[in-house]
Amino acid sequence: MNNRGVTIIEIIIVVVTALLLVAVFASMVSRNQAKMQNVYKNEARIVIKDIVNKQRMYHARFGSYVNNIPETDVHSGLDIDLRKNEYFRTFESRVETSGAYNPINPRITVNVFGAGGALGMTVSGTYDRNNTEDDKIKFSL
Repeated sequence: MNNRGVTIIEIIIVVVTALLLVAVFASMVSRNQAKMQNVYKNEARIVIKDIVNKQRMYHARFGSYVNNIPETDVHSGLDIDLRKNEYFRTFESRVETSGAYNPINPRITVNVFGAGGALGMTVSGTYDRNNTEDDKIKFSL
C-alpha cells in the first residue's frame, strides 16, 4: 500500500488543465454572445424596414401616414403583428411631415423593443428620403 499522497506536480497538472478548460469555455461563450448580438440586430433591422415599408404603402394607398403609434405588438391598420417574432415583439412609430419634411418626403422613426434574449435592447431606425445613401434607413442601438 502506497500512502505517499498527491505530489505537487500532479496538483499543478490538474490546475493547469482546469485553467485551460476555463479559458476555452470563456472564449466560446464570448464568440457566441457576439453572434447573438448580430442575430438580434438583424431581426431588429428586418422589423424596422418592414414597418417603414408598410407606412409608405399605407400612404400610397390612403394619402396619409399612421402617426404616433404608441408601444404595441400589433397594428391592424398597417397589418403588423410582432407577437410571433423571437426577439423584437413590440414597437412604436412616429412620422414627421412638418418643417423640412412633408407628406411626400417624411421622416419615419421606428423603435423596436427586445424580448427574450434581447430583453432590454432597443433598436431605432429612421427613414429619411433626403438621405443620400443607398439605404435610406439609419439604425442605432
